[in-house]
Formats: sequence, C-alpha cells, structure tokens
Amino acid sequence: MKETDPRTRAQYEKVRDEFAHLGIQDKTAFVLEATFDTLGEVVREAGKTVSDLFERVSKDDFWTPPTAADEASSAEASEAEASEAEASAPPPAAPPRKGKTGSAPDAPGDL
Repeated sequence: MKETDPRTRAQYEKVRDEFAHLGIQDKTAFVLEATFDTLGEVVREAGKTVSDLFERVSKDDFWTPPTAADEASSAEASEAEASEAEASAPPPAAPPRKGKTGSAPDAPGDL
C-alpha cells in the first residue's frame, strides 16, 4: 500500500485478515475477478490513449499531395531510369544454330 493511498493501515489489515479467512474457492474466485477487472481497466486505458492519439494525428502529418514540381521531377526520373534500363539490358539471344540434320543440335557433334 502506498503512503498516498487514502485507505488507512487498519482498513488494509482488516481486508487482508478477511481474505485470509476465505476458503480456497472463494480466494481463487476473488483473485481471478480482480485480475480480469484490472486487465479490463488496462485495456480501456490503452484504448483511450490510442484514441486520443488518433484524434491528434491527421493524414497530413504523414502524407502531403505532390506539387507540380514534384510530379515533373518524378516523371524525369522515371524516364531516366527507363533509358538506363534499356542501355544496360543484355543483347537479344542469337537464334539457335541448325545441326547437320537441319534441326536444332542435339549433340556437340551436330555443331
């Protein structure tokens, strides 16, 4: 118990004594009920915190529409990337050579 707790030490001791006199089933029920009640409070508090955060944040904090200058520079960059990709592309493959029989070579001797 914290010193700032409004309960007095006598009240706290009285509750502990009464709990000590409970049967095992009643103690278990009390502990489980208190646990789930506490978890419920934590989830509600976390939900409220997230809700408050979402109310303060807008999409403009993460995304702004592109300006005309942004779009123009993006188009130039795309064109440059496309021409660079064409320049660095491997040459087209040569057609397969014909073997001695006129068909595609099956064995090294057909070359």
